[in-house]
Amino acid sequence: MDKSIQMVLESFPRLREIADPGLREKVCRAWLAAWQASGYAHLEDASQWEPAREALGISNVAHTNGVVECALALAEALRQSQALDVDRDVLIAAAVLHDLDKIRLFHAADGRPTELGRRIGHVLTGVHLALAADLPVAVAHAIAAHSPTYSTVAPQTPEAVILKHADKVFTDLWILQRGRDVDFSI
Repeated sequence: MDKSIQMVLESFPRLREIADPGLREKVCRAWLAAWQASGYAHLEDASQWEPAREALGISNVAHTNGVVECALALAEALRQSQALDVDRDVLIAAAVLHDLDKIRLFHAADGRPTELGRRIGHVLTGVHLALAADLPVAVAHAIAAHSPTYSTVAPQTPEAVILKHADKVFTDLWILQRGRDVDFSI
């Protein structure tokens, strides 16, 4: 399969709303580089969390797009209720990239952790991929602070706080609706 930026844009439609074309390009290139280095033929083939593929029943792309929608809705509600000024470009970029590393953490063939998954893990790999793509520190910080299981830093920007809670709400409600017990450890 020919992996392309166009396919990344099709997988994550809100990317087109990033006003800064340079930032949008970097986000697309980060996803493309991670995808090309993975064993996944299609972005949609990766689960939100490979060890819990069956229990979760959602692709990483669908999860990511759901988190993007939650984050944008939270940002709008906070803009209206608190006059909170959120950098929409940073929020979209970080939300689209927050689980970028998952296609590098697990083998596509059998879902087992890769060496990156075993030795570096979620969040740190994502931050590395974001910084390697020359994305702003604000985006990398939101990725670093988003995970209740793997983050070692607290969110320090409105965008990072929103992303952390959007991911938690989307994931917790997805699991609750299905009556599942999911372990997010490797």
